[in-house]
Amino acid sequence: ARARAAADLGWVLSMIATVLFAFTAIYSGKLLSMVKNDFYPSVTSYTEVAHLVSGPRFGIFTLVAVMVTWGLLLAYFVIGIGEGIHLLFYSQGLCQYQMSLIGMALILPASQCRDFHALSYLSWPSTAAIVIAVICVLVEIEPVADPVT
Repeated sequence: ARARAAADLGWVLSMIATVLFAFTAIYSGKLLSMVKNDFYPSVTSYTEVAHLVSGPRFGIFTLVAVMVTWGLLLAYFVIGIGEGIHLLFYSQGLCQYQMSLIGMALILPASQCRDFHALSYLSWPSTAAIVIAVICVLVEIEPVADPVT
């Protein structure tokens, strides 16, 4: 979907948007780090931060918003990991639902993380997965042969 959006938007605008969103993500991470490290070092979740900053109602709102967001993103993650499993084990003849079930089994332990500290441990496997995926893509890229004239 993102490739299609980038193609429709054009290479120049899509690269500008990608850089803009990257800086936005970096800034958001910096703000979150500042809140955790400088102002509320004892908190372990977004809900606790919201409760301390704006009161119990906003804490509950934040909890509901995070849970709804994660619930809505779950389908995207399951489909994405299922497609990744399909690419890795194409010759095994697995159906989409089987790949999705394997994906859900892989996501289940990570989905049990409820605090910032536990989530920080997941950044290393995530980074390793990204590096492995990039290496796999680079290995699979074949140079286009020059047409014989």
